[in-house]
Amino acid sequence: MKNLTLTWKGQSWTTTASPDEPLYAILSRLGLPAGEVILAAKENGHIHELSAPVGEAKILTLLDWDTPEGKAVFWQLQRPYLSGSAALLLARS
Repeated sequence: MKNLTLTWKGQSWTTTASPDEPLYAILSRLGLPAGEVILAAKENGHIHELSAPVGEAKILTLLDWDTPEGKAVFWQLQRPYLSGSAALLLARS
């Protein structure tokens, strides 16, 4: 177990986590809105998805729709669904 600090909207939470624990589980344990409002995290300029293990991260900045990075993650995750839906619609035409 290691210490992990999460920051979001001017607040911070410090907790312990195992390196193989997914970020989603940690946020849920802390009662933070993982997947509903919080879309991903950023560490040293790199985007960290909610389903990924936290690894050796020590400080993560949480991203939501209000941040440019959060919007980019949202659209990136939606791309497969949107393209699949478009392909089905075009195939029916």
